[in-house]
Formats: sequence, structure tokens, C-alpha cells
Amino acid sequence: TLAPTDAPLTAPTIKEKFFLRDLPGAGRHPIDLASVGDKIYALNTETQNVAVIQNDRAIKYIAVGKQPAALAADAAQKRVYVSNAGDKSISLIADDQLALTQSIGEEARALIFFENRLWAGLANSATIITLDPTTLQIQNRIAIPGAFSIISLAGDAQNHRVYANIFDKTAVIDSTTLRVGSTINTKGSYSTLLAQPATDSVLVAIYDSASATQFLVAYNPSTGAERARVKLGGDPRGAIMNRDGSRIYVANSFTNDVSVIDARNFTSLATISIGLKPNAVALDENARRLYVANYESDSISAINSDTNEIVATIPLAMLVTAFETNDAAQRTYIANASTDSVFVMEGARVVKEISVGRHPIDLARDATSNRVFVAHQADGTLAIIDENNFSVSTTKIITRPLTTVAVDAPRARLFANDIVLDLKTLAPIGKLILRGQTVQSNLAPDFVRVNAAANRVYALGSNGVPGSNGRRVIYSVDGNNLQQRAPLSFNGNIHFIAFDPETNRVYGAGTHPLALTNEFSAWDLNDAKIFSLALAARTTGLAYNPQTHHLFLAHAASFGSTPNPNDNTIQILDTTTFGEITRLNVQAPGLIARIGNTIYVAGRDDGSITRIQDANIAAPPAPSPTFTLTPFQLLTPARTPTR
Repeated sequence: TLAPTDAPLTAPTIKEKFFLRDLPGAGRHPIDLASVGDKIYALNTETQNVAVIQNDRAIKYIAVGKQPAALAADAAQKRVYVSNAGDKSISLIADDQLALTQSIGEEARALIFFENRLWAGLANSATIITLDPTTLQIQNRIAIPGAFSIISLAGDAQNHRVYANIFDKTAVIDSTTLRVGSTINTKGSYSTLLAQPATDSVLVAIYDSASATQFLVAYNPSTGAERARVKLGGDPRGAIMNRDGSRIYVANSFTNDVSVIDARNFTSLATISIGLKPNAVALDENARRLYVANYESDSISAINSDTNEIVATIPLAMLVTAFETNDAAQRTYIANASTDSVFVMEGARVVKEISVGRHPIDLARDATSNRVFVAHQADGTLAIIDENNFSVSTTKIITRPLTTVAVDAPRARLFANDIVLDLKTLAPIGKLILRGQTVQSNLAPDFVRVNAAANRVYALGSNGVPGSNGRRVIYSVDGNNLQQRAPLSFNGNIHFIAFDPETNRVYGAGTHPLALTNEFSAWDLNDAKIFSLALAARTTGLAYNPQTHHLFLAHAASFGSTPNPNDNTIQILDTTTFGEITRLNVQAPGLIARIGNTIYVAGRDDGSITRIQDANIAAPPAPSPTFTLTPFQLLTPARTPTR
């Protein structure tokens, strides 16, 4: 008996949905950390929740108030506190449950638990309030003279002091009398603040404008005299000292690393590369672990505090950043920044997860050598995956920031932002320089794709215009000499492009930042725009299927506050007429990839992959020109696109 077969599809159809990782929720943009027992608590600003982490995995997410800004913990009582800046409240979490939320009537962005009190620094007044840790009722108010906002707080239990960072100054408060003892000048200070009880010092990160360098500086809290300083990375944020006072750890948000400092002689011991925009740290001294919150990677880096090596990357949410395909092997590679890994998918099954560098952001494949290149945004290196055995090697730093990688196999070269590398040796052989619209504005692209058959390079980058007229545009570049031809005409910021290998057309989609509208356009090989269409929703992914001439556009939630019926859809156009075939409902769709007639859509919220089966169907009629008011040119009736 013959096995039953699926009936031929009469339209593109959603076939299934599966997940790269099984997480109990999602935490986006972690901004603060706290350690309680064998658990780490991560405060996530975008998703407005606290992730509970145990054994290097998120086990629970606890919803809190609006715009949560800071976290504090009473480790002895196993309590966690959250300041909710958006609704001017404080939340208490006990036994991993939200126990109480109390309005304080003011916005607090700094929070510590110290000497059996909860201390909150107010954002819009120079005031610190103390609260009862059980009832969250305000007990005391401490006014800081000559200040207008409290940025950060730190406590010194040995000397009974609380320090408050107040922009270029640090206030010293007696924690027994609740009186301000002094205010010392810490010019260039902003966020980083620590107490060093052993030397009776307050440690503040400052920016030295003369040398354009960040330092951690130890000050005498009584006189303001500088005692020592040590160099840090860029834009230091959260900091912590270990229990015996021998080590200091500082998260550097701009350079994507952690400074490890010998606290006794103020020397640098190590710099640890981690995820994107780290801004908070916590220690579990029993487990010998340092935890770092990576704000833009939606992850926590777990570091062995004895060896300074990363031992785990803990995803708070999935963050798919790139697709690449091997059609011959029916294989799809998926870069996920929050796990620092590349997933290998064959059909609808994940067959391998490959650990790579920090925050993988883009992928490119060289079919001639069976290598996949992975660009790491956080540390500026490339990983090279051997497709035969999935082994990984890593280059030295190529450039920072590194946001894209593209292969040009016929000319044996590799593009890594503006750096051109020899495809075989990976040695630098040139640069790809873009010219903006202002005088002498030489620019580096942030996204590159190569149409090898047409010997054309397309690079996305700034138009070189500062301020509100700045745009992200497509530059067309001659592949022979890497000379720029012209930016392709587009009314806004271009975000996604795809090629038609038959006609050498370029398809692109993006947004207009001022009108909050969306556009799809097509250009020919002469860089002329041949079609433009106003889109009803924001495009978050784009892919073209040359077998059916179908273009797939993912639309996530639009900018408006009112839900749009076109949100959370996959819009499918036929490029022979640019008529719409259908729309499929996919929740929070993101990047799109294609193998044959199979389309893969990454979920932006949950790390899911939705598989769509495409089908050859009759082309719909072309859209009619419209004269609805719009910032975009829609159709030029005299030039109907043809194949």
C-alpha cells in the first residue's frame, strides 16, 4: 500500500512552529542584579519583570511595576526589592513571589538595602528616603544640598556611612544619624560607586577629559583627597567588591567588558570580554561565580572568579540575530545573541548548538570551503565554523564595533564592516569606505551584502547627516574597484534588503522616522527605483524566493499606540506584479530565511521558528496607484515592472 502524500498546496501555508530553547518566559534589557543564596535575580526593564536564575538557567519570571530601575536584596531574609520608576513605587519579592507593592509618590532610580533599612535615591530631587523593609513605608527623608538627582548609592557598614553619587560630586551620609557629613568633589563621576571599608575610602569612576580615559578613583570621604586610581574600560556602570576586599569588578558598558582590579594596590589584573552593554554585576562567593548583566544581549554572563573565564551564558530571552543557509545540505544556521551560539537546523529539527564568541550578530557562508563566518558584535572578532565537523576557530579583533560579515567568493574576499579580508587567509587587503552627504564624511557600513553574479556590493550605513535628517541608506558599490556609485533612493531608514538573482533587482524595506510610516521599494541594477509601496506595518524581516518569485515581509507591532490589523503578519508579494498574494498570522515575526520553497521565520519574543511552505500560484494583479497622502512616491504608472 502506498503511503499517503500531502495534497499540493494552493497557497503559502504555515506548517509548524518550534522553539530553539525552552524558557519559562522572557526578560529583555537586564539593568540590575542581586545575589540571594544560590539564586541570582535579574531586573529586566523592557519586559518589566525579575528573572530568577538558579543553576545557570532562568527558572521563573516575576512581574513588577512600570519602568523598573533598580534592585536591592536582603540576603539574610531572602527578600528582593525593586524600585519602579514609572509608577513611583517599590515592590517587595519574598519566596520568589510578589509580596507587596507600595507607592512612594516619587521616582527612585537608586536602591540599596543597608543596616536593616531600604534606602532609595530619588531621581527628580536631591533626596534620599529610607523605608521600613517589611511595610515599605517611608521613615526618613535626607536632603542633599547642592544636588538635583541621586544617581547611585553605596554603603560602608564598618564606618557606618552611605555614599550618594550626585553628578560630579559624592555626598557622605552618616547612616546612624542620617545626616550629611560632607560633599566631596568627584568631577567626571556619574554612575559607578563603591565603598572600601578597609581603607575608609569611597571609590568612584570618573571620566578624565584630558586623556579621554575612565578611571576608578579612591577618595578620602572626609577631605576629598585622591588616594589612588586605576584605568577602566569605556562607560563603567555597575561595580562590586568581593567579601575579603581583595578584588573589584567593574562592568564597562561601552567596551563590552569587565575590569578585574586588585583592590589592595589598585592595579588592573584582567579584562574579560562579555556581552553587549554590560551594566550590572553580582557575586556568589560560595559558588566562586561573578555574574554580569548584558543589557543589549538579554543575557547573563557567568564567570569563574578564580580563573576569570566565562563558564556559561544564561539567556533571559532568545535573541535571533542572523540566518544563513546551505541549500545543498538543507541546513539552516541561526545566530542567537543571548546564548552566544549558533543553532544548526536541518528541516524542522535542531541538530547542533555551537558555542561561539560574544553576541553573534551576522553570518556568512563560503560554499567553496564549507565555512560559516560569525561576526561578534561585542568583542569585534570572527568565528569560523567548519561545516564538516562543526569545529570553531576565532580570529583576533577585526574591528569594533563589528556588525556584519559578507562573502564574495568569486573574488576571494570577505567584508567585515569596512575591512576587506582575504577569504582564505583572513588577512586585511583593503577597506570599503562610504561617502556621506556632508563634506568629507567617510563612513563605515554597518551591514554588507554581495550580489556576486552582478559584481555589486550593497552596504547599509549612515547618510553622514547629523541630527534629525540622519538616515540609514543603501550604498551601491562597484565590485571591481569598491568605488561608491550612489545611495539608492529611499524615503527613510532602510533596514532589510534581498536580491533577485534573475533580474538583479534589490528589494528593501524600512521606516520613516518622523512620519512613523513604512515603505517597501525595488531598484534595478542601474540603481534606479522601479517600484515603491507604502506598508501598513513595520518590517522586521525580508526574504525572497526565486522559485516562486515571492517576497516575504515580516511585520511586527507598529510604532503607533493603537494596534494595527497588519501587525504580527507575514505579507507575501509576487514580484512579477508586486501584487499581494496573502498575509499569514505569525506572532512577533522577525528575521526570515529560505531553503527551496521552505520559509523560516524567527519569533522576536520567544525564540520560536515558524515554518512556512511556499507554493507556485498565479500572480495577483498589480496594485493600483493611490493618491492617499503619504511621504512616499508609490507607483509610477508609466513604468510597470516586468521580468
